[in-house]
Amino acid sequence: MLIPTEDGRDFDIVQAEWGYVPGYIKTRAEANIFRAKYTTLNFKAENLFVREDGKRSMWADAAVTRRCLVLSTGLVESRHIPKIGKKGQELKEMIKYPYQ
Repeated sequence: MLIPTEDGRDFDIVQAEWGYVPGYIKTRAEANIFRAKYTTLNFKAENLFVREDGKRSMWADAAVTRRCLVLSTGLVESRHIPKIGKKGQELKEMIKYPYQ
């Protein structure tokens, strides 16, 4: 994560933890409690501001007022492909293929 230096002329690169923690969380202990209750590692642009049930998303304010630059050497997601049975039919079981 990039943190501005005190004089505001440069940035320091510091290690950070992945995941969203709302602005009202002030201590690491509070953050650990929040993370134990809520899964915040993954969200899609489609529901960034409004959840599927029509309520406001927990990321809405952060997306509008704050930004984060993530430095990364890569990202790997899994692609789920259904297994094919002996008769050529798709099975419920999936094969996970990593791709970048």
